[in-house]
Amino acid sequence: MHHASPPPALPAAAGLPAYLLYGEQGAASVTERLHVETISSRSRLHDWEIKPHRHEAFFQILYIDHGRAEARLDAERQPLLGPCAVSVPAMVAHGFRFEPGVQGHVITVQALHLAALLAAEPALWARFAAPLHLAVGRGAPAARGLKEAVQALADEYGSHLPWRAAAI
Repeated sequence: MHHASPPPALPAAAGLPAYLLYGEQGAASVTERLHVETISSRSRLHDWEIKPHRHEAFFQILYIDHGRAEARLDAERQPLLGPCAVSVPAMVAHGFRFEPGVQGHVITVQALHLAALLAAEPALWARFAAPLHLAVGRGAPAARGLKEAVQALADEYGSHLPWRAAAI
């Protein structure tokens, strides 16, 4: 009788590539404090798989509105079903395998900027010290609120209106 072996854990974070955004090499600083893009804009270029990597200076939020994915966060595997959100602190090894056509966004924030924004709320900042998975039932009021907040941020990010930087 043959037993399937468990999936391998992610390699030690020290051996993983560190990117600005997935696939982009360079110094760990950008002029923007925040970046928003659809999941599909980058993942479809990589056959719907974002291989394990880490970010030295960025905190990310992955929001899935519709579809399925699997998150690999450090040594853990987490199935994802939209609507949901996952936070990924700086230096946490992470990768994702998406169902083709998944709908959602990736929000990338400079970790130091987020820390400054939450300096007055240490308990809230502490909640973001480790990856956090927020599953929201479809049709629940929280699902609509989360979707509207992410879409408003994405719309503002994509605009060229006055005060854009302050708004985002």
